[in-house]
Amino acid sequence: MQQDPAQAAAWFQKAADLGDAASKATIGSFLVNGTNGVAKDAARGIALVREAFAQGHTPALFQIAACYVLGQGVEKDDVHGVALLRQVINNADSAQADACYFLALCYDRGKGAEADTMQAALWCQRAVAGGCQFASQLLLTIWKCKFCGTTPAHQLCTRCRKVRYCDARCQAAHWNRETEPHKARCCRAGEASEEGTAASGGASSSSAS
Repeated sequence: MQQDPAQAAAWFQKAADLGDAASKATIGSFLVNGTNGVAKDAARGIALVREAFAQGHTPALFQIAACYVLGQGVEKDDVHGVALLRQVINNADSAQADACYFLALCYDRGKGAEADTMQAALWCQRAVAGGCQFASQLLLTIWKCKFCGTTPAHQLCTRCRKVRYCDARCQAAHWNRETEPHKARCCRAGEASEEGTAASGGASSSSAS
């Protein structure tokens, strides 16, 4: 049978009208993203997703979390989105791998959580193990050497925990290079600002598994 996204959406809509929670979540997703021939209406879409979650369809919580992170249908709130993603992961339902992937993105980009390359890689690995199809490519990006672009890059700047290198030579070169040296940006993990940056020397490093 030939795929027909619009026809599929029509049948999901019929099931949603009959009260099926999973179908409400699906139609809600179509509305939020404007896919499957459904006109985009993010506010209506997130309302349907909330209904689905209220009816006990727990995977819908991931869609709600994603909407807060992306600012779709709700006011953008990265911190709240990350908190919801953690709830999804703890629920251990079918959306767990996708939630791990989104949490990895948040750590990688410093959205709703302090940027932390190690945490991003760990959550991305969990997403890969769970079968998330997008996580493998993200993991390659996260584990790319900040100086030369080689992957995988296992050496981590343990001062800021935000950048990786393939070896000590690349780390030293990035630390001291004339244009945008890492020493001008590096700050200890957890610091609110970049004050106190080392005036000389290099950041220490370790291997990350």
